[in-house]
Amino acid sequence: KKKMRLSSNGKRISKSKFTSYARYIHKILPDDTRISARGMAIVNSYVHDLFERLASEAGRVAKHAEQKTISSNAMIAAVKLQLPKDFAQASMQAGAKAMNNYYEKTGGAPKKKGKKSKNRSKATVSVLYC
Repeated sequence: KKKMRLSSNGKRISKSKFTSYARYIHKILPDDTRISARGMAIVNSYVHDLFERLASEAGRVAKHAEQKTISSNAMIAAVKLQLPKDFAQASMQAGAKAMNNYYEKTGGAPKKKGKKSKNRSKATVSVLYC
């Protein structure tokens, strides 16, 4: 049986969740490259901060377009708004390559259900096609 941690008043204490990108960072490093624990902590912090900034910006773009979900177009706009031009272009190319690889493995793009909405705001469209 697992032992549960209890507080002084007898209630359960849950562990706080900590998201680490360490295993993903190790995957993209060359095989002969090592990284110290402090270096990994710095890179992990950077990735976590970037993820938070992109997610919040995409949420703002979706809210501006009066959508309840974050679409791929909102993420594209967020990347273009948050990152410098050369980083944004490189990340867009890497994302497109990853999606192509995924579609090749799974047998094609998923089919969309329902009507396609073209109610985009002018601000979103202008950002998407910069």
